[in-house]
Amino acid sequence: MKTLLSLFCFVLLGSMAFSQKDLKGITVSGRVVNERQQLLADVSVTWKRISGKSQAVLAFSTDSAGQYTLDNIGEGYYQLQASFTGYETFILDSVHMLPSSQTLVLPDIQLQLSVSNTLEDAVVIHRKAPIESRDGTITLNVDALPSGASSTGAELLRNLPMVGTDPEGKVLVKGKPPVILIDEKPVEMNGQQLSDLLESLPGSAIEKIELMQNPPPEYAGSEGGVINIVTKKGSLGWMGRFTVTAGTIGQKSLSLNLNYRDKKKTFSVVLGTNQQQLQGYNQSRRENLFADSSNLFLSDGGFENKYLRPNFRIQGSYDITSKKQLSFSLQGNASLYNQDGLTGYTNINAQDEVWRLSYRNNTTEGANFSIQPQISFTRFGKTKAEKLQLIAAFTPGQSENDRLFFQEFLNPDTQIAFADSTQLQSNRNESGNGSFRLNYQKPLGSDKLTFTTGAIYALSMQQNMLQTMSLNKTTGEQEINDRLSTDNRFRQQVLSLRAGINYKFAESWRLALNLQWEGTHFDFKFKTALPNAANDYMNWLPSFNLRKTINKKANASLVYRKTIRRPGAGELNPAIDYSDPYNLRSGNPALEPATAHQFDLNMSWNTNKRFINGSVGFNRVSNIINRIRTLQPDGGTYALYQNVANRNEYEVGVWSGYSFNDAWRLNTSAVFSYNQYGEREKKLYRYRDGSTINLNLNTHYTATPLMGFDGSVRYNAFADPQGRSRSNWSLQVGGQYKFFERRLIVGMTAIDPINRQEIQTITTANNFRLENYRASFTRNYRLSVGWAIQPSKKAKTGSSKRG
Repeated sequence: MKTLLSLFCFVLLGSMAFSQKDLKGITVSGRVVNERQQLLADVSVTWKRISGKSQAVLAFSTDSAGQYTLDNIGEGYYQLQASFTGYETFILDSVHMLPSSQTLVLPDIQLQLSVSNTLEDAVVIHRKAPIESRDGTITLNVDALPSGASSTGAELLRNLPMVGTDPEGKVLVKGKPPVILIDEKPVEMNGQQLSDLLESLPGSAIEKIELMQNPPPEYAGSEGGVINIVTKKGSLGWMGRFTVTAGTIGQKSLSLNLNYRDKKKTFSVVLGTNQQQLQGYNQSRRENLFADSSNLFLSDGGFENKYLRPNFRIQGSYDITSKKQLSFSLQGNASLYNQDGLTGYTNINAQDEVWRLSYRNNTTEGANFSIQPQISFTRFGKTKAEKLQLIAAFTPGQSENDRLFFQEFLNPDTQIAFADSTQLQSNRNESGNGSFRLNYQKPLGSDKLTFTTGAIYALSMQQNMLQTMSLNKTTGEQEINDRLSTDNRFRQQVLSLRAGINYKFAESWRLALNLQWEGTHFDFKFKTALPNAANDYMNWLPSFNLRKTINKKANASLVYRKTIRRPGAGELNPAIDYSDPYNLRSGNPALEPATAHQFDLNMSWNTNKRFINGSVGFNRVSNIINRIRTLQPDGGTYALYQNVANRNEYEVGVWSGYSFNDAWRLNTSAVFSYNQYGEREKKLYRYRDGSTINLNLNTHYTATPLMGFDGSVRYNAFADPQGRSRSNWSLQVGGQYKFFERRLIVGMTAIDPINRQEIQTITTANNFRLENYRASFTRNYRLSVGWAIQPSKKAKTGSSKRG
């Protein structure tokens, strides 16, 4: 490995001399449209250099497709001006050009008939800052990350400020699960399908990731905000990238993404596969306290998990007319996996003597498949502000796995105590998740008042068939264990209706009001002896957002939302999970949804070099859903999801960024929340108040236009009613270098080079104390090689002169 690193560094340093000599200017392109999003031809566009001794001016016109292209643009500050008869002149001042890539596609220039579009303080950085923050939205620009193209979607999410992961790897925003969107459209998948998607989606196909802490009206009822993954749509013509990565712990991936764009349509395709391998070990120590005795239960084991995740995504959009747009996507994911673990169990009595030993080998082979077609139609009114949107999506999926449990029972002297146990579980799950969404907004009378409304119908279905068989040593046959087998069907339907207004009642004040009604029905039906279960509930979910623009740099907002967390199929399913016979688990069909009144005061201050954002919040949560462990007479525990109690949550969050210069940027975030329970719960169940902490630091350094580095450090600790979980620091550093006019991109990433990932969980109940420790060998040195397919250059029309 050291030889590989030395060779890599030698190649990078040795190539800098000739690569920078061949550095060419930047190509800039874009479009000009009117307020109806119609492309405008023959618009006069002026590109003026406003820094340096040479004040060069380029004057030209857009072509028949409303497009323009400028070649060989150098470094510096520029002013862009667009004018057309009958429209207000558009001025963008200033545009800072940094030579970090070969092409730049500017956002559409929208000319207005009567409203001035002069943006005196607008700044467009050619090489976007890796992390930006504005109006409560944090944006991670993936192309600006040296390690971005070689990362997966899941790894990129963990680079976002305010984002953490729980002990099971689930993505959380300020300790709560967010809604995941792709290109502003919801991902209709269950938890496992979403995890497979994020682990397989290549970073080279992602343009940026947006974290909206104050969700738009249609998602105001979600407790953890909204994460929107924006995929690449390309520049004019064809462009794309082919990327190969390989890591030292068995990680390998291939990805190809191609994009095409012209004046009316976009099309992109992503193909890839991702192989991962993870090894580690776990330990636990449980002290059981009975009425007349106590004992210890110890376990120690290792595991090896292997995954292969092929995936594809096809998407496109077509402008039927200037007011009508049709878009579609087709997302497919698969996960083939093999998991193997060996665990030893030791029972120690009150006299500190070993009285029972056993060893258990768990082997699992399985596969998950899902495919999601999605289609949307958008129609604009007289202006872009009036919009009707219809979105339909459905995700059928299937998963199968076979789990083999082999257990030996020994005496304290390690001699065989009695016959071993062999058990086989075959699980088959068929699922379908879909939704139909309608969104509409329309200005009323003037641009100060806008009416919004919408409706959602969401359907989630699962058919779960679990068959458990035990080996009969006498006959040598597998016999079905009815107690641990189940065949059930789960169905959940949600209907949501909402209406609201956005009102600008002063030059610097804006108010958004929204009221949402939701009705939910779910039912479980069993073919086995378990009783059927069903539930219906309705909720009113109001929200408001009062925003004050203090000046051009600062603003503040007061936000209230009533949110809902519906229990999922896994939390409701009463079938027993027997993967660990000493720690059984099951769901609870009697669960009610958890609701919360959330209040947040947000402050934001932004300049060209720095941003500082702060948030103070209070949440009153009812019917909290948690998995609670209880000690059983045989010394094992049983974990059941329950609506445990109500609690108060106090939150403080800070996220900031600073640009030391054009080359070096630093971003930090810290979230602290404190959970407070009532005295009754503390006495009866030993619930405890506790804190959750999420820390994140990112830095990015552009050494030259061809070479860059980035790094991130993360830490998470979580509180729950019966204890606390925490992880150690996670570190990632990466760098990349660009060859052959930036077409060949070579990168190296080191993941946890100093330590491994560790998670420690402590659970305390009335009659036991449990300490769990899990370590994963995550130290990984990853090499990536990518080849960029650049867009073809378009011939320019109109006049051109230099001044």
